[in-house]
Amino acid sequence: MEKIWFSSAAGILAGVFCIGGCQESLPKLYPVEIELLQDGKPVAQGGLIFMPEKPVGRGIVYNAEHVGQGVFKGRILFHSTEGTKVLPGVATGTYRIVYHPPSDGQKTNLEVALNDSLTVGKEPAKVRLELPKVVIESQILEPPEEKTGMGIDKGK
Repeated sequence: MEKIWFSSAAGILAGVFCIGGCQESLPKLYPVEIELLQDGKPVAQGGLIFMPEKPVGRGIVYNAEHVGQGVFKGRILFHSTEGTKVLPGVATGTYRIVYHPPSDGQKTNLEVALNDSLTVGKEPAKVRLELPKVVIESQILEPPEEKTGMGIDKGK
């Protein structure tokens, strides 16, 4: 009887501690690189959000950050009780892609769904996609002007 009680108590304690602290394993991630163009020109700013057709894991956000020359690299943000981890790559699956232009938070509903979806297999993915004409603004086709610490534009 004592042995059964001890096993049950151990199981309950393990369950209680895992509710807030155990992490599920992350899916295997594969490199994803997207060249994003609009009217044949590289999109210079913003980000991409990948929306999986079949969600994989909890607390995982799939997105891509702009790394220059219209290129966006896929990554995940994994939220756990230990904080947020940023890891390169995307899990296998098919994703709808949403572009979000840079914003200071003053404007909302600027996101644009791309016409193409992304399928990630078990090898690196490198694709070229076109941003719909709905979002033609100079801020996404040209990088922001760099400023010095004094607020003066460089080179002017």
